[in-house]
Amino acid sequence: MATNASRVSRTTALPSRELFFSSGDGPDIACPDAPNSTVTDGAVQNGVANGNGVANGAVNGFRSCPTVPALQARSILGLDVRTGEKDEVIGVLRGRLEARSRTLLAFANTNMMNAFRRGELGYLNERDWLVLNDGLGIDFASRLLHGSMFPANLNGSDLVPRLLKALPPETRVYLLGSVPDCVARVAGILQKDHAINVCGYCDGYQVDEEAVRRRVKEANPDVVLVALGNPKQENWINAACREIDAPLMIGVGALFDYIGGRRPRAPMLLRRMRLEWLFRLAIEPRRLFKRYTWDILVLFVSIVRYRRETGYRVAG
Repeated sequence: MATNASRVSRTTALPSRELFFSSGDGPDIACPDAPNSTVTDGAVQNGVANGNGVANGAVNGFRSCPTVPALQARSILGLDVRTGEKDEVIGVLRGRLEARSRTLLAFANTNMMNAFRRGELGYLNERDWLVLNDGLGIDFASRLLHGSMFPANLNGSDLVPRLLKALPPETRVYLLGSVPDCVARVAGILQKDHAINVCGYCDGYQVDEEAVRRRVKEANPDVVLVALGNPKQENWINAACREIDAPLMIGVGALFDYIGGRRPRAPMLLRRMRLEWLFRLAIEPRRLFKRYTWDILVLFVSIVRYRRETGYRVAG
């Protein structure tokens, strides 16, 4: 096992293949092979990475990725939202990560859909972005526009921990967001519970954004988890991805607060019944009342107007 004084390097090569990531109505996107690289162990100390980390940004030396199923898209008010089961999505994300094919991941809830409709998040339809469905509001939107709900609720609070368990050992993960004591606690929990290497962390209350981007870049992460709330976290990712050479960046919302114990999660029964929103509303009525009442009404009105303006009809 590597120590701070001595790091063990290893290089692994896989046969050359392609990964295809479906863009729905458009052509599939092929992931090119990643360059040769060497992986070196690292550790976290005081919120920054020790060791050299991953040379050239490779994940455990993988040079290419296996072929995985494509994810189809449903257009919700012009935003391409991917549809699939959780294991399918995790397979796509891991494959793209191993291929060093950049993926910027967002979870579309009612609040984000309304922001997109206002023209604030147009970049979400750009090539590197992958948008997944989150919550009952967007499920109802899919029902009204496509005749059925999404097959699975792909919210980040459930999907991201499952993804972390599926990542190759020593994948370098950086945490950005929440308050200082919480993000530090989450770093320790994730380092203990998963085979990943938490290569650094930073709270979400730093004023100097350029300094924050520099800290993340210097940690040389493979995955960056950004917990700033939407749409702030998506805006941050969209700007920072030009500087930070991380193949996977994810907006994770309140995930750190859940893992770190700052906020309780709904019991599993309520989550299975798609009633987590009701639990959250009871816990934080002042903050969430507008989101779960007015914002849903605004989304519904937007869908009605969209159908009238475009002559949209549900197939079947």
